[in-house]
Amino acid sequence: MLVVMAAVVAIPTIYTTLFLGSMWDPYGSVEHLPVAVVNEDEPVEYRGETLAIGSELADNLREDGSLDFHFVDSQAAQQGLADGTYYMVITIPKDFSASAATVTDASPRQMQLAYETNPGTNYIASKLGESAMAKIEAQVRQEVTRTYAETMLEQLADIGDGLQEGADGAAKLEEGAEDLAQGGQTIRDNLKLLADSTLTFRSGSTQLTEGLAQYTAGVDAAAQGAAKLKDGADQLAQGAGQLGQAAPALTEGAGKLSQGVQDLASGVDSAKSGGDTLAAGAAQVDDKLTELNGGLAQLQTQTAGLPDSAAALDAGAQQALAGATELQSGLQTASAGANTARDGAVQLNDGLQALAGKSAALNDGAAALVQSITALATQGGTIPPETLSQLQQSAAALQAGIGEYTAGVDTSAAGAAALVDPAMGLPTLADGLGQMAGRSAELTGGLTTLQQGTATLAQQAPLLAQGIDQAAQGGQKLQQEGTSVVRQGAQDLSGGLAQLAGGSAALQTGLGDLSAKLPALTDGLTRLQTGAGDLQQGAGQLASGTGELQKNSAALNSGAAALADGAAQIGDGASKLYEGSGELTDGLGQLREGSATLGASLSDGAQQIAETNTGDEVAEMIAAPVSAGETQLTDVPNNGHAMAPYMMSVALWVGCIAFSLMYPLTEYQGEMKSGAAWWLSKASVLYPVAILQAVVMVGALHALDGFSPARMGQALLIACLAAVTFMSVMYFFTSLLGCIGSFLMLVFMVVQLAGSVGTYPLEISGSFVKYLYDWVPFTYTVKAFRSAICAGQDVTGCAVYLAVWAAVFTLLTLVVFTARAKRIRAGKPTLTPWLERHRLA
Repeated sequence: MLVVMAAVVAIPTIYTTLFLGSMWDPYGSVEHLPVAVVNEDEPVEYRGETLAIGSELADNLREDGSLDFHFVDSQAAQQGLADGTYYMVITIPKDFSASAATVTDASPRQMQLAYETNPGTNYIASKLGESAMAKIEAQVRQEVTRTYAETMLEQLADIGDGLQEGADGAAKLEEGAEDLAQGGQTIRDNLKLLADSTLTFRSGSTQLTEGLAQYTAGVDAAAQGAAKLKDGADQLAQGAGQLGQAAPALTEGAGKLSQGVQDLASGVDSAKSGGDTLAAGAAQVDDKLTELNGGLAQLQTQTAGLPDSAAALDAGAQQALAGATELQSGLQTASAGANTARDGAVQLNDGLQALAGKSAALNDGAAALVQSITALATQGGTIPPETLSQLQQSAAALQAGIGEYTAGVDTSAAGAAALVDPAMGLPTLADGLGQMAGRSAELTGGLTTLQQGTATLAQQAPLLAQGIDQAAQGGQKLQQEGTSVVRQGAQDLSGGLAQLAGGSAALQTGLGDLSAKLPALTDGLTRLQTGAGDLQQGAGQLASGTGELQKNSAALNSGAAALADGAAQIGDGASKLYEGSGELTDGLGQLREGSATLGASLSDGAQQIAETNTGDEVAEMIAAPVSAGETQLTDVPNNGHAMAPYMMSVALWVGCIAFSLMYPLTEYQGEMKSGAAWWLSKASVLYPVAILQAVVMVGALHALDGFSPARMGQALLIACLAAVTFMSVMYFFTSLLGCIGSFLMLVFMVVQLAGSVGTYPLEISGSFVKYLYDWVPFTYTVKAFRSAICAGQDVTGCAVYLAVWAAVFTLLTLVVFTARAKRIRAGKPTLTPWLERHRLA
């Protein structure tokens, strides 16, 4: 019996020390868990560097030592996983690094890290591998994040430098915009001056047109007078011829002299009438020349400021060209104003082209005038040679001035055409302002062409003004000298004719003296014939010259009208160009303000980036922004201490069942005195054995497995209380039902194993567990042991619960023994003999 008792006492110790020893610290030895690693990754180039994430991961696993990593090929890994050599296979695919390199692409790919387990070999090992795999995945994720963060921080620094360069460029753009705005304002001022000048030029051209119309009307009147003069001269020549023919007969017959004198008087009257007509025509020519000289004087006054305006325009173009050379980026803000300016330049070009087309007619009229005066000088006549020479010089100067004027118009038209040329000029400016980059060279070319045109205009404007001055001077000389000579000749002719009339009268009265004075009369008739021929020739030349003037009047009026029309178009184009320059100036102001805002914003952005920390510690922070810190309310050293409460409860229960089966709890010797004495004789053995089981079990665990609870005394007390409680329950059922009671206690142990949640928490256990949890003793022994091991909460409640169970079943056992003793003393049968006969006791 002593050997049996020793064996019974050792059962809980053997159960706990061996079972718990086999799983005492498995999580502390996972570095011995064999895992196969298959690295199939292929390095790739990423931003000029070799990216080999697979090799880096393999090296980290070699140095890590968290598991027993074996680096093998795919075939060996699969074979080892199947036969249990490896509990997990980690496969790094060949596109592992390639996927990592897509982190900054538009469609990045996830890095796939495959692992394979074989739970059929060992389920716990596969779960341990999955836990380790989660750590490896986090490590890879951190490494990739660090690489990406370093790349992004480097790019952020580059962006900061780029922003600073952009801010510097914006400052230069602002300076260029300021210069361009000043140049634009200068252009606007000069365009205003040009617009005002074109108004003056337009008014002068209108006056010139009106004066030329009056002049051509006077020429028509002079032509009519010249025709009449020619008729009179013809008649005078005819009469003189008749006198000449009659002179030889005069000596033959004085009788015919009276008739001849009458014919002479009639011819003199006709000549006198023609002379009066010639004097009237000369007066009309003088009046028209006065009007022409007035128009030329007004034109001279209006064009006096043209050289200065052209010079100011040329200076403005040079300033605009200087401002345009500094513009290196686009001017999109001012495109609306440039488009308006382009429309005005197109209209200006149209006006100049039309004016240039009409200049030929003006040149033809001037050439015809020169030819007429030349023809008049060639034919000779009563006009003095020096007067004709001055008239020729004035006409030639007028023609030269008109030629220079038309040349200036052509040059201006060429400049305006270059200004509206789509390849350069204002259209290029509009396009350049819209694109904001790369087109400033074309704008500079267009402005260069414009400056050349304005320079040519500035050079030709003085010549035009000089030609107009010479034309005015020639007109004045023509009026002062030429017309006076014509008028004086007409007066002399009228006076001579008057004297001739008086002479004819005297002739009539002096017929008596005819005979004596006949030789002198014959000589006078000869001279009369000569003068009449000269008068007839001069009258013909005058008629021919006025006819030429008449012939060219239409061309001269047409040219003047074209000049007025062109001046109107120039005025309209200059006005629109001035309006467009206003919009251009406003756009340039907005560009200057926008450049200042852009520069300030870029500078602020660069400063903020410069103040941003982009060091390695920032990359580390981005890669691992969270550091989890665990604080354990209680401390459980290892898996053995975690499983000890569960296994100690089971071991003590098994020990009590073994004692109940091995020790005769219902036998007695001698006389049956009382049920209490009978119970006490058995209790005095079984309770000490139960306590001894608990003490030996705790001591052996401490000595053999290293069991070291935080409260050793409390753990020992709970073990003893649990053993006494379990033994009380066993004592009752075994004494009452024999082997059936022991069997029921074995079944109840299984129920307690399920309901006490000794391994997994209640929340993740089976649904039926919650109905058992509060009613089985194992629940309270496991709670109490855990509190004692980790210095947790108070165990008083659990101890009271166990004590209540022990007291209840002890009282029940006393009742059974007392009732059975009474029946034995009374000689009545009990349940025990029946159980023994059926081999159940």
